[in-house]
Amino acid sequence: MKTLNSIRRRGAAVLMLVVACSIVFAIGAGSGGARSLASHCTEYAPSLQPVDTNCGLYGTMAGTGYYQTPSTALRDYNQELTYAARGLKVWYPSTSISATANGTYVEIQSSGSTYVYADCEITSGGSVTGYCETTWHN
Repeated sequence: MKTLNSIRRRGAAVLMLVVACSIVFAIGAGSGGARSLASHCTEYAPSLQPVDTNCGLYGTMAGTGYYQTPSTALRDYNQELTYAARGLKVWYPSTSISATANGTYVEIQSSGSTYVYADCEITSGGSVTGYCETTWHN
């Protein structure tokens, strides 16, 4: 009987060790792994801002101005906001995902599993206070 109880205790200890290692690995992979699902924001118009900095910062956008992110990513959304009504357009160039509006706001959703640039444009009207911003993950 002592042998059977000893084996059960060792088995339980090994199982607990495996579970603990799995939890530590999962936490480590999520916080510093090569692929993280944490979302980031990038304001890319009227000027490129550092990642996760100054998102939602209004500035002067050129009338009929065209703007693009400097790199591709898995996009969660892409939006353009202005203080005054203009012709607005946001899109992901390598896909058919786009939206236009005559107003102060336009947005598109996820690029799915496709790494893409995010673009925005003032299609009509003069210079305006506004910004273009995208959220993304890698």
